[in-house]
Formats: sequence, C-alpha cells, structure tokens
Amino acid sequence: MGLTIKHLSIERKEGESLEQFKLRVVYTSQLERAKKGNDNATEHDKLMKDKLIEECKKNGVEIQYFFQLQYTNLEQTKLLFPILKKYVGQFDNVGTSIMIVFSMTNGKNKDANPYLIDLFRKVRRVYYERNCDKDYSRFLEHICSCLDQIKDKKYICEYRQFLKEGPEDETTLLIDVLKSFKKVDDISLFVDIYKNSKCSDRRWFALRALSVYKGHKELIPILESERLIGTFKIGSQEYYWNRTIDVAIGRINGIYKRWPGY
Repeated sequence: MGLTIKHLSIERKEGESLEQFKLRVVYTSQLERAKKGNDNATEHDKLMKDKLIEECKKNGVEIQYFFQLQYTNLEQTKLLFPILKKYVGQFDNVGTSIMIVFSMTNGKNKDANPYLIDLFRKVRRVYYERNCDKDYSRFLEHICSCLDQIKDKKYICEYRQFLKEGPEDETTLLIDVLKSFKKVDDISLFVDIYKNSKCSDRRWFALRALSVYKGHKELIPILESERLIGTFKIGSQEYYWNRTIDVAIGRINGIYKRWPGY
C-alpha cells in the first residue's frame, strides 16, 4: 500500500504499523516543503527560527529545519526546554510560538507543566486586553491541549481554577485532564458545567467526564434532567446528545467500560 501527496509517492514498509506509516508520510511531506523553502514567515521570524536551530545544534540536538522540533524524543525535549522557553512570544506569527510550546511537551515532558501554567495566565491576560483576540484564543486552547497531553496531577488546583475562571471555549480540554484523575471532588464542578455552561462542547466534555464515576447512581437523574424531548433523526446533534446521555448512564451502571460506537 502506498500514498501519493502532491507528486510525492510513499510506500508502506514491510512490518511498519499504520501509525508509523502515517507519521512517516507527514514527516516526509514536511521535509520536502522545508527543502523547497516554502516558508511564508516574515524576515524577522525566519531569522529567529535560524537562531533557534543554531542554539539547538550547540546543545547537541541536530536539526536542520524548524519543523523537526516536533519530532524530538523526551531526552532531547528536556535538553531543549530551557532554550525553547526563551523563544515563545518572540515571533510575529503567534502560530510559531504555539508550535514551540507543543514541542516542549514531546514525550509528555512534565518539566514543562509549571511553565505552561504560568504561560496560560500571561496569555489569558493578553487575550482579554486585546478583546478576545482570535490568535490568543487559539494560543490558550493549545496550551490546554499540551496540559492535556501531560496530565500532571500535581496541578489539579490550577486546572480547576482555570475551568472556573474561563474563558469557556478555550479551557474545555482541561475537563479531560481532571476526568483522568477521577477525583470525587470534581463531580460538582462537572455537574455545574453540564447544566449551566453556554458552550455546547464544554457540556459534552462534562457529560463524558461524569460517566467515569462508576456506581455514583445519584448522577443519573442529573444526567436525565438535560435529555432533549422528542424524536430526532439518527445522526442529528440532538440524537447524539441523548445517545451520549444513554451511554454515560450505562457507564455509571457498569455496562460499558469504554465508549461504544454510536
């Protein structure tokens, strides 16, 4: 089996898993673009990228192109972490800083967690100062995604605080972080989000979070209270909402260990 991407033909190697093959396809495609110099960055950002690459090399991590930061292993990530921190926020393009932040968490690097907590607070302040700027909205969301990858339980209090203080859309992934710890103390927070949040995605996440509390049958009437009344077409959002409630109740009752297909 092979794959062709814009005239780039890649064959799957014998013994290579599908995930390994997909990763190699993405990497090869990125490498080809980098070799062609397809970078629309400003001159300032190009210079900063080159400077960062040189610092990486001086510290024993041989990378030739900026995108390769995404593929460092845990040992390399820990080595580069103090360098990467210096470059966050130094680019004209916010997306470049976001990629650097993602690179800090390769291999679930827990060293990055306290920095990410502090960065979240700083970025949120700029987000509000700039009237909910879309770039910084995306930045907050990606920081939460990084925290979700690491899932360091030492910072449970901070995750709870961020969820309560918002902004709502951008912090939704932190529900998944707290869900993974299955702390009974978080039930009331999840119930509040499930019943009162104006963000539909946030309510879905809270519903799924409540489903991990097996045996807590006092949650069933709470889940039922948000069921939509009516007959809905299979595949509609309303249908999936009610179906998710069914599955969540099933998990609480011990029927499902994992989320089944709908």
